[in-house]
Amino acid sequence: MSRTTVGALLLIFFAVLAIGYAGVMPFGDDSPRAVSDDNGVAIDGDPVDVGESIYAQQCSGCHTIDGSTGVGPTLAGLFGSEVTMDDGETYTADGDYLLMAITDPRETTREGYPDVMPAFDNLSEDELAGLVAFIESLE
Repeated sequence: MSRTTVGALLLIFFAVLAIGYAGVMPFGDDSPRAVSDDNGVAIDGDPVDVGESIYAQQCSGCHTIDGSTGVGPTLAGLFGSEVTMDDGETYTADGDYLLMAITDPRETTREGYPDVMPAFDNLSEDELAGLVAFIESLE
């Protein structure tokens, strides 16, 4: 084969390779929205969307949203329900309870679950409000 033929074949190979990758590589940024670490950056957008993004990044490893079992309790149907703590105390899972459970989880260890949840006290007020709005939106 001549050098010209080899060069043409390589060019065709790389063109096909590039076209193939273009079909499987996403264009644009479809990744979850980054959350602040209390750096004062305002978050724009629907609070439920903000909360869903935070859930996907920081909560989904332990908490489900479909009612299935996880390391921590499911968030499906949590808002407005009665929850029992390890010490027998009960709470209504309203906004105040959820804020306490997220930022100071040692105060709200649920009965039947390990006391392993970290405090997410680095979230901004907007992020916390979004997370509560997301949990409230779950059925």
